[in-house]
Amino acid sequence: MSTALLYHSRKPPPPFRRGVSYPLAIVDGRLQLSSDLTLVREAIIQVLETRPSERVMRPTTYGTPDYTFTTTSDFQVQVEQIRIALDTQILAVDKFIVTGRLGEDGVGWVEVQWVVLGIPQPPINFELRR
Repeated sequence: MSTALLYHSRKPPPPFRRGVSYPLAIVDGRLQLSSDLTLVREAIIQVLETRPSERVMRPTTYGTPDYTFTTTSDFQVQVEQIRIALDTQILAVDKFIVTGRLGEDGVGWVEVQWVVLGIPQPPINFELRR
């Protein structure tokens, strides 16, 4: 079962900038930097990999829930929660389309499609194991 969930369009994103890459890496004794769409992609991955309360300065408003021990009859609810988390935390993206399917083995597959300045970017795929 695969269902495309809601997408959200918003005002143009703020200008891109440079920032510390995710995950942190040291190159030639300095922190590695990322910029433009690479920085945005890394921010999306960071939100997907961070659980609420892991960020000291944003304990309840950053990240996505851990679904490891979650039981639900509707996997699409979890997919929608991921879309909402991305939509509220990554302001440089003007549209997210998050789809998901639950395999017979209990592994949930999620694809995040994202658009910046009207240009679709390569999707991000990941799995949620139960």
